[in-house]
Amino acid sequence: MKPLFLIFMLLPVQLLFAQTEDIPENIQSHFEGTWAIYEKYYTNTILIKFDHGRAFMTDIGSGKAPPLTFPATLKGNRLIIPDQQNRNDYLEMEVIHHKLHVRIQHVQWDENGNIRKNTVENVEKKIFQRIRK
Repeated sequence: MKPLFLIFMLLPVQLLFAQTEDIPENIQSHFEGTWAIYEKYYTNTILIKFDHGRAFMTDIGSGKAPPLTFPATLKGNRLIIPDQQNRNDYLEMEVIHHKLHVRIQHVQWDENGNIRKNTVENVEKKIFQRIRK
């Protein structure tokens, strides 16, 4: 009984971390690399890598703080990073004309850990240029 119980308990956990299909090579080649945006007083840098069919985005930022790595999933031709409380906002990344368009949906949480209603005004758009493949 115990082994069967463990299998049923671990199966949903495995499904949460498993991506149903590998990301195609042409999508990987579009996204993979180091991307930067040059603002007036700083440079923001991100690194997108693929490992065993899974996508990872590392936010290097200006380099003064430790980098943060987030797993991403493929939805159509976009990489999606879901929002996590006290960690990151919702991100959509898409390559258009050899530039990485990042849409950031700022998320507000209430005291119970639920997402408050998001509006269109909470969306920020940034365009990154590839600096290294």
